[in-house]
Amino acid sequence: MKTYVKGMSLFGLVFFIMVLLFPAQAKSRQITAGVIVDLTGPLAMNGQPMYLGVKDSFQDANDRNAVPGIEFNSVVYDTKYDAAKTAPAYHYCKGKGAQIMMPIYLQDVEAVKPLAEEDEIPVVGYNSSHLTIKLPSWVFTQTPLVEDFASSSIKWIVSNWDYKKEGRPPNIAAIGWDNALGNTYTQGAEDFAQSPQVKGKVNWVGKIIVPPRTVDYMEPARSLDEWKTDWLAVGCVPSGTIPLMKLRQSHNYKYKMIWGDWGQVIWGFVKERAGDAVVGHYWITTFGWWGQPEPGVKRTEKALEKYRSEEEIKKLRIKEGYEYLTGFGFGCAVIEAVKKAAAKVGPNKVDGKAIYEALQNLYVDTQGILSPMTWTKTKRTGSDLVRAYEVMPDLKPAPISDWFPLVRK
Repeated sequence: MKTYVKGMSLFGLVFFIMVLLFPAQAKSRQITAGVIVDLTGPLAMNGQPMYLGVKDSFQDANDRNAVPGIEFNSVVYDTKYDAAKTAPAYHYCKGKGAQIMMPIYLQDVEAVKPLAEEDEIPVVGYNSSHLTIKLPSWVFTQTPLVEDFASSSIKWIVSNWDYKKEGRPPNIAAIGWDNALGNTYTQGAEDFAQSPQVKGKVNWVGKIIVPPRTVDYMEPARSLDEWKTDWLAVGCVPSGTIPLMKLRQSHNYKYKMIWGDWGQVIWGFVKERAGDAVVGHYWITTFGWWGQPEPGVKRTEKALEKYRSEEEIKKLRIKEGYEYLTGFGFGCAVIEAVKKAAAKVGPNKVDGKAIYEALQNLYVDTQGILSPMTWTKTKRTGSDLVRAYEVMPDLKPAPISDWFPLVRK
């Protein structure tokens, strides 16, 4: 019996020493983001790498212990670019414990808004419109208003048009898909072109609305030629305007296209299908680009090499487009919000409300992945600076301006 007690005492002593030397690791608080995006539908080639960028930004944060006591996680719902699936996506992610939502496309951000307000779940969306940020709102968006991209595009055209050489204002038109983004963008372009800010400097010739994912642009192209269009502001993704690029090239039409922030999406696909017809087109964007010297871009490139195989990178054309960079920068914004919330309430008490409070007074500098973002109680669109790019003869986009202030409505 004495031997047994002595043995137990010795065991207790060893256990006590082990506890002192190797204390139990405190369990991290898990913060889950619900990502709502198209993974298998018409914009899957955009949604897949964007979601991987979000996932990898979280993994990178976990690996470097970016927020001590916090572990980042994500759940995703594939909407197939169908607005009818947005509400089910929201409820699915909520059921999986998401404390914050990350819808990507404008139609999803708009649909999530009332649901998030009712449940008091913060939303960091990608696209934005006046509807999404109308207060009261739990929505914060990375990109500025779609209308502001339209205005900034026209302002850039006006600022770079050689009035003395041309002897007249530029003839500007807009084209967009018949959806939330396209209609909002084209109306924003028309409103700004006819505003006092550019009065006398623009000749607005008209706008064209086409069905989403349409491939027949023959009549629109003819109209643009008849209007003697110099610049075409585009309210749909480049893959949808490949026929316009080819028609411009084959018919020697004059118009040059300028896209908003979505201008870089699906770039590998666009280059493959359009070839050198993409040369000489432009965009105004809050994005950086691969191979640029900014620290954030270099960090994203290292994460890509660490977390994704060469086969996966090649299959999804990740380094030919901006989608992965967008997702990574998008994730960085969420990480910064959680970091600020944890500093205020402590890691174990971070919840949706704490993240929401942090978002209302937050500055995020992704060091070149995206232009800096600022959110307040009344300012819900993030990026304030944009940069102009041109597609060069080597089929690569190149920055042709410094970052400059966005035109805000």
